[in-house]
Amino acid sequence: TRRYAPRSKTGCITCRIRHVKCDEARPACNRCTSTGRKCDGYPEPSETECGKSTHRSLTVNLPALTALANQPRLGTDRENRAQEFFQVQTISQLTEVFRSELWDRYVLQLALSEPSIHYAKVALGAIHLSFSTGTPSISGEDELFALQQYNKAISRIVHPPKPLSPIVVLVACYMFSCFETIRGNHEASFRHTASGLQLISTMVHNGAEDEAIEKSLVQKFASLDLLAAVYDPGWVTYSVHYTPQTDNRGPFTSIEQAHYGLTALLQSILRFKRLEGSQYGKDVLERKDTSAEREQLLADLAQWSAAFEPFLNDMISTSAGEQTQAMQLLQIQQLAGHIHLSVTVWDEQMSYDKFLPLFQKIVSLAEVLLSPSDVSSKPDKRKIKKFLYEHGVIPSLYLAGYKCRDPVVRRKAQRLLASARRKEGVWESDVMAKVVEQIIAIEEGGG
Repeated sequence: TRRYAPRSKTGCITCRIRHVKCDEARPACNRCTSTGRKCDGYPEPSETECGKSTHRSLTVNLPALTALANQPRLGTDRENRAQEFFQVQTISQLTEVFRSELWDRYVLQLALSEPSIHYAKVALGAIHLSFSTGTPSISGEDELFALQQYNKAISRIVHPPKPLSPIVVLVACYMFSCFETIRGNHEASFRHTASGLQLISTMVHNGAEDEAIEKSLVQKFASLDLLAAVYDPGWVTYSVHYTPQTDNRGPFTSIEQAHYGLTALLQSILRFKRLEGSQYGKDVLERKDTSAEREQLLADLAQWSAAFEPFLNDMISTSAGEQTQAMQLLQIQQLAGHIHLSVTVWDEQMSYDKFLPLFQKIVSLAEVLLSPSDVSSKPDKRKIKKFLYEHGVIPSLYLAGYKCRDPVVRRKAQRLLASARRKEGVWESDVMAKVVEQIIAIEEGGG
């Protein structure tokens, strides 16, 4: 797949927006001042955004929810527009599949009392607003405003006027990672994710309210950990720091329990596949026997499915419509995980042929999952490009288009990717659709 080439990490904000070389003079660069432009200064070093601020105890006081309704509109029109978009669209999209109090409640409350979260909210709303219009690139003026708010947020994390709760730092890390992902700066996004995961390993909850916030954050960062691991072969998962205590033996009682359990299993599968990949090319006698571990992971996946099926049937019978997308996505990811695990690095491409029924089910479920955005009663909604910060459906559809040799199934997977108009973390549906299209042309055209 196509790798992202990060922008220059040096230079003033103005030169970076203009895509010109900065001489990096301080406090204002000569490139700007010599042409009569205002130099907007330099961003804080990204290596320290989330990881090196001073922390107080975990307890964090949240303003009452009623304060949100009475929040005054004191900012500029641009700030108010960004905040409104964040509250109406950003939160809605980020919680479209898996509901989360992190966005529905905690972030909005924290933004009332923590300047860093307020600025992060404005920055994220501004960059997401530009992204959602589907324009080829974000305008310089829009990106400059978003970066200014983003750097204000970073400054208040790195140099806080008072010690910060780890909860505040974690929320900021998550929002910063989200911001950089929308910009396409995946390297910086992964650094924020890593900082948050490292911080999680040091946290000890303090009270029922904090425990609920912590649980929500850990679940979100577990998803980001998986998202990074699926995309980047060099990513080392941090799951040892937050090993989920998930019981997959009995019927699940919540979608969160099923989601967390599957996330842990998929991380284990990725670690195993990398171990297996390291054996490729070795002499048969030198290879480590991985068959027992593969069989155990397949058994764990089967156990997860056995616990999920009665929960799924119960949800269907009670018509829990808001959970439908989440259940469909978990089914898709379990099927893709099973296929990925079952085929070894030494197997031929034809080994995937026996999984045709699973590929067909993945594509069928994905078609239903994506249909609300593709077939809308409001045509203008189709113009909005969605952003979801989860390990979603795109990697599974890519697997179907790449590995399934059935021409009908792989073309349907390609069409779904092409029409989805969504970005799931670092995975962009239109980019992966083009990759699958090229793979089909090469394999079926004999080129």
